[in-house]
Amino acid sequence: MQLELASFKINRVELGPEMALHGQTLIVNPEAIRNTFFHDNAVENVAIDVAHPGESMRIVHVLDAIEPRVKTVGPGVAFPGFLGSAKTVGEGNTARLEGLSIVQTAEFPEPTSGVLSIREAFIDMTGPAAPYCACSNTANLVLSFRPKAGITNEKFDTAIRYGSLKLAEQLATLTRGHTPQDIERFTLNSDIGENGGPRIAYILVIRQQGPLIQNFLYGVPTAGLVPTLIHPNELLDGALVSGDFKGGLRVCTALHCNDPVVKSLYASHGQEVNFIGVILATAYHATHQLKERSAQYAAKLARLLRGDGVIVPLIGAGNASIDTMLITKACEEVGIKTVTICHEIGGAEGTDSPLSEHFPEADAIVSMGNITREINVSPSNRVLGGETLSFHRSDKTIDSSTGFIATGHDFFCGAWQMGISGFTAKDF
Repeated sequence: MQLELASFKINRVELGPEMALHGQTLIVNPEAIRNTFFHDNAVENVAIDVAHPGESMRIVHVLDAIEPRVKTVGPGVAFPGFLGSAKTVGEGNTARLEGLSIVQTAEFPEPTSGVLSIREAFIDMTGPAAPYCACSNTANLVLSFRPKAGITNEKFDTAIRYGSLKLAEQLATLTRGHTPQDIERFTLNSDIGENGGPRIAYILVIRQQGPLIQNFLYGVPTAGLVPTLIHPNELLDGALVSGDFKGGLRVCTALHCNDPVVKSLYASHGQEVNFIGVILATAYHATHQLKERSAQYAAKLARLLRGDGVIVPLIGAGNASIDTMLITKACEEVGIKTVTICHEIGGAEGTDSPLSEHFPEADAIVSMGNITREINVSPSNRVLGGETLSFHRSDKTIDSSTGFIATGHDFFCGAWQMGISGFTAKDF
């Protein structure tokens, strides 16, 4: 499988009377965007705004962020299972709007509770919080949704997701007739052989708890999924879509399509390492038996791939750390060297126990920093998405434009973003 990814760089998005691409500026028509959603009886209204890096602007109640892309050559469609059949993607040509994010914001009509409670996530476009927030460095088309009366959370969620993915494809089609700034080719060369360095697999752990806290593989929730082998190009082509709205520990669709570990392994493929594939596994299993089954299954697939090593990230917190550590332990027990990437939960001062679970076999850990460190967030001149904020650690609501104290649990995709931005932990 060879995927050719053509990147059309966007540094500005503007509202206007047309839908067009002029150089690195994207013009969007608000009325045309609204028409994308009003075919569905779940959406009452959608406010359309733009936000750019460096602006004193805050986006609250963020759900997901999508980087526009469209298949131009080859089988399937971008975001398969939603915009077309669940045909395997990952080869041919795909065009993407690099530097642009479609950011969804909304408050759900029905309350959530317990393990299925959704949590606030916000984006600051400037200030001390910005480096911790995904999409603070992209030109953002911000869509703020209001549900129709009497609609359920799941119907509202489905309408937002389908319409946003459809819009992402529509915007990416505007690249036709334009010349990309960059073209990348991704393939797992079969002729590298044993001289291409150690055989490395990526075990991508994703969150799956239930409605509003889940992911979709080829349009279907990943509930009950045993670890599954996929080609890394499938991720780059939109096969994995986020439906996870639980605080800063989520990973948005735009990050799935630009997974930093996949990009890094591809950059080293055939030189330092031999990248052999992605094993997709879920976290938050309800019983220890299910956790063990998942871990053993992931290790078995890595062994069948003749892997010398694997990389395993932590997605989530306490419950998910057990899943991640069990995968690490299972791989090490069959002789596969394992590197675990995780954030620490060390408290405001970094003096608490940093990991919820740990096994002696996990002896190569890369820290993305302390997700519970407190950050003084500056006030913002303008807020999109809502007038108030309410974080899970407090029953109080606050003015969303004011300054406050936040942690990685609150920043949009804060856990992954800390790693992408280069945050880490050091011993002194």
